[in-house]
Amino acid sequence: MPIISITQQPEVSSLNAAYKPIVFKVLATENNSSNKPPVVYCDVYIDDVYYKTFSKTINIGINGGSFEYLFDIQDIKELLEYNLPTINGNTIQQMTNTLRKVFVKFRNAYKDNNGFIISEQKAPIQGTSNKKPISGEGLISNTFYILNSLIQQEEKQDLSELLNSYKTDEWDINTFPLTKRPKNIYLKKTESSFFPIITDKTPYKICIEVTYFDNTTGVECIKVENMNIDEIVGKIKKLEDLTSILKKGTILLFNKTAKEIPDGWEEYTPLRGRSPIGLDPNDPDFNTIGQPVGSKTHTLKKENLPPMSLSLKDIQLWGVGAGSSHSVLRQTIGSQFPIEGGGGISKEINHLDPHRIVTFIIYKGE
Repeated sequence: MPIISITQQPEVSSLNAAYKPIVFKVLATENNSSNKPPVVYCDVYIDDVYYKTFSKTINIGINGGSFEYLFDIQDIKELLEYNLPTINGNTIQQMTNTLRKVFVKFRNAYKDNNGFIISEQKAPIQGTSNKKPISGEGLISNTFYILNSLIQQEEKQDLSELLNSYKTDEWDINTFPLTKRPKNIYLKKTESSFFPIITDKTPYKICIEVTYFDNTTGVECIKVENMNIDEIVGKIKKLEDLTSILKKGTILLFNKTAKEIPDGWEEYTPLRGRSPIGLDPNDPDFNTIGQPVGSKTHTLKKENLPPMSLSLKDIQLWGVGAGSSHSVLRQTIGSQFPIEGGGGISKEINHLDPHRIVTFIIYKGE
């Protein structure tokens, strides 16, 4: 019968150091029997391509009536390479030769009637200079990753756990620093530092955050495709000059949507629907920073109107006969009558001057 089960293997998508045991345990028996198989094979695949086969003829024990075999495939580290950073380098380097995706397939063998050892499952075929490798069959393991690294800390032999302990501030769950650094790294203008990381992401842009002597911060980013750190350094120099003018709390007009606000800025919501007015310490209506005053509309009341009166002339009928009548206008009445009744509808007056809608943004300093 085929391989029964894998009893020990690296976890799915786990990160493993190349210079330590990478162990598998598997249960197997001979074809169509409970006998010990003459050979058990472990076929290793690197980046989905068949690489090499390990074989065992001696089991380490018996588990549940099946024969248990142990494989350590750390020899595949011979495929892994290393990279040395350039001295005073100015580039962002993407290294793909120090990390490999790995899985294995297990096969068992039996002896035929002529005594020849035959693989029960289809065996893979090694590639040549003009032919690609051909995958084989077998019980497949978890897929995991091997990094060309050595764990020197005895207390933490799990690579992911060790690298997690190197993190400061916020990191993506599948991104790790490959060197232990303090939270703040102090560099002079003539110094450089190489900081290696590992991630399952394809980086789109790289950002550097700088803290200046006045405790203000600046962030500059470049797309990875540009790959030249000098561009960031130049932008940081410009940003440093700019921060000598722009301080936290600086408010500007921004003639685009809130989604397009640049890094280091955010919308200043207290100025939504309002116009800023200059501070006047001598006027109680304008002597407090942040004080909201005024209204865009106003309804006039009686006390807002000036005093008004009308002069009237009295009209009176004069002489009435059976066949005709007429009237005459007498002199102006001496007294005047104030207007008490109303004829309006109290509609609000709009105080808005001609205007254009913009977004007010405030500098956060980061």
